[in-house]
Amino acid sequence: MKEIVEKIIEKVESFGVEDPFLEELKSHLLRELKVNPTASNQYLWLGIKEIATFMESYVG
Repeated sequence: MKEIVEKIIEKVESFGVEDPFLEELKSHLLRELKVNPTASNQYLWLGIKEIATFMESYVG
């Protein structure tokens, strides 16, 4: 999970977008990753989905 979360954060940061929602989401994801880094962690999957949705809306 760590690799997936770090990779998607890296990708979204490459967009160069500064958005308070996105910054908070990244912070929560990294914190959750430290608490429970397992693949069964639904909060991590939800955060990944939210970042992917953000990226999709940004790209259009």
